[in-house]
Amino acid sequence: RPCADDKILGASTHNLNEALKAQAIGADFVVISPVQATQTHPDTIPIGWDAAAEVVEHLNIPVYFLGGMTLKDLDKTLKIGAQGIAGVSAF
Repeated sequence: RPCADDKILGASTHNLNEALKAQAIGADFVVISPVQATQTHPDTIPIGWDAAAEVVEHLNIPVYFLGGMTLKDLDKTLKIGAQGIAGVSAF
């Protein structure tokens, strides 16, 4: 774990392998992105809902979805099992 145990460690990840590595080093949560197309990174290819759901399925720590998220995506995100959504410009 790259920080003290009394600190909360989050990791920004972009695929299942990165998310698994974050969990292995002791991250308390991960953010997976971009799930959907986003205005802040228009040239980045989104991973899509299926790949994001796969991350949730394989991790034992909270997962937040980022990338093109709006409040209308929250219910779907929670049904998949993720902890919630995050956004740069949506909120």
